[in-house]
Amino acid sequence: MSPLAAAGISASSSACRHAWEQRQLGEVAEICRGLTYSPSALSDSKDGVRVLRSSNIDDGIFTIHDDDVFVSRSCINVGYIQRNDILMTAANGSNALVGKHAIIPAVSVERMAPGGFMYRLHSEQPTFLNSYFSSPSFNRFLSSHVLGGDGSIGNLSRNDLAAWFLSIPNDNEQRRIGEFFSTLDSLIADAERQKALLRQKKQAYLQLMFPCEGETQPRLRFSGFNGQWQQRQLGEVAEIVGGGTPDSSNADYWDGDIDWYIPSEIGESRIAQASTRKITREGLNHSSARLLPAGSILFTSRASIGLMAFISRPSATNQGFQSLIPNGEVDPDFLYALGPRISRYAKKHAAGSTFIEISGSSLAKAPLRIPKLPEQRLIGQLFSTFDKIISAAEQQIESLQMAKAAYLQRMFV
Repeated sequence: MSPLAAAGISASSSACRHAWEQRQLGEVAEICRGLTYSPSALSDSKDGVRVLRSSNIDDGIFTIHDDDVFVSRSCINVGYIQRNDILMTAANGSNALVGKHAIIPAVSVERMAPGGFMYRLHSEQPTFLNSYFSSPSFNRFLSSHVLGGDGSIGNLSRNDLAAWFLSIPNDNEQRRIGEFFSTLDSLIADAERQKALLRQKKQAYLQLMFPCEGETQPRLRFSGFNGQWQQRQLGEVAEIVGGGTPDSSNADYWDGDIDWYIPSEIGESRIAQASTRKITREGLNHSSARLLPAGSILFTSRASIGLMAFISRPSATNQGFQSLIPNGEVDPDFLYALGPRISRYAKKHAAGSTFIEISGSSLAKAPLRIPKLPEQRLIGQLFSTFDKIISAAEQQIESLQMAKAAYLQRMFV
């Protein structure tokens, strides 16, 4: 079921049957600036009031932290946070963070109050209003009304915020729009939590299924395998290949059909999809770049050292790589799973006066412990499956975020 259907909204029901009214925010919401306090007002968390700050808004979600500040109740001169209040950043050293917001889903028995750089907004239609604050319309308002920057504190005045004009439908439509975006936000939050759990589980298995430093066997193995893992060096199980750059002034070397990667194009994805720039066969032949076979593992050797990605077709790189071509002694997926250990070694042994990088000869000495090929393949398959499931979760999150952005554009004017 689509997020739209899950919220019970069809194209016809979400359409405007009545004209939306132009109202100022101050007419539809109570806006209160948070409290300021002196160091003497700080209190023990068991007896004090939790002060909410910009850090309590994490990507549109309200969160609490162990390092939150508490003050004594006697210094509170603003209203306490209530359920469905909206918390918004009023001022911040980064202009981009001013206006970030989250709805308070529920209030525990403890007391909470907004800090001095925050606004508390109370409205009869909080989910609708909170969604509106994510719209392009509100972002345009912020870009023209947040004052400061260039080293000074960015600030959104209460008067400007209260005077902001927004278009509002009737109460029923506000409620349904708010419920719709709340559903989308819940789906995104659930997918984010699922991705985080998968990453945690993968990390736990990486710790268990590879020997710790100084040990010769992992703590967890597939059934039927035993014995010590062999000590090898990376250069013994993979050819290490650097890259190169064709002459940028020669047009015959560029805009061909050979992918040519630079380090900034390698992120967390397991497979590199395509490079931004491509070179010709002539450019390849007239540079130190080398055509890497499909299945090679790109390994960044400068800037962000240690990023890795498979290539699915023959490709080349610039000088910022020491790429790995696995030989028959190592399973490629197993070698990729060793990436965090290889990366730590590369960062530790990188050197240079102009910029830090790891040379191919140094990388080749990276120590590895590896089992026999059948066990390698099972381990490689396990972590390949983890990466594919994590990638699917990331694609789901991206799809939901794109859907939300599209609906925000269409449903708010």
